[in-house]
Amino acid sequence: MKNPLKFFTMLLVALAAYVFTGCAEDGDPGPAGEQGEAGGKGENGKDGEDGVGFEEATRYGNVTLSLEGHRPDAEAFKKDLDFKFTPVGVNGFTTSSVVYTEGTDRIFTVRRFYSSVAQDFQDNQVTINLYVSYDDDKPVVTGVDFYVRTVITTDDYKFFVLQDSYSQFATSGDKEYTYDPATGNLELKLSFTVPGDFEFNPTGHDLNVMATVKVKVFESV
Repeated sequence: MKNPLKFFTMLLVALAAYVFTGCAEDGDPGPAGEQGEAGGKGENGKDGEDGVGFEEATRYGNVTLSLEGHRPDAEAFKKDLDFKFTPVGVNGFTTSSVVYTEGTDRIFTVRRFYSSVAQDFQDNQVTINLYVSYDDDKPVVTGVDFYVRTVITTDDYKFFVLQDSYSQFATSGDKEYTYDPATGNLELKLSFTVPGDFEFNPTGHDLNVMATVKVKVFESV
């Protein structure tokens, strides 16, 4: 090398510049930019899974009620209720989804609850006993036991309770019935009116009731 001193001097200058640049402090942040546009809406999440026991308690069908009339304070109301929970215990099942055959007669017992029946104090329910006779293989509904115990809530935060048997009105009202022993499918439609002056009609006004039953029933062997 012709001039070692010159080369060494240039190396020191370059090294000093590198050290100076690396040790320099950052300047103050600049002003914030304008906010960007909102992104598009994300996809909906997946539906949650049903709780343990839900399928077992709802697999045998439901009873829906459509109630229309006037409240005790004379305000008009209409309420639709879906009773879809079946007791899964031994005692509960044998009084909620069964049919008994006596000669040419059949007796159906159907009970459904408005909510889970895991606890003994669940009493929001509808119970129907249906009596059917067969004359030359033609079914004739001879009687209906109809009991309901439920609470009616309204949009203006009022409530009243229905709690009694309306069997005489269900028996005399309109009825549509089909049953298939091979599948256990029982379908029943009831339409009747509970008079306003009936002792156990808490509204004090005529109450129109429509019940639709679509359930599975079982026969003991």
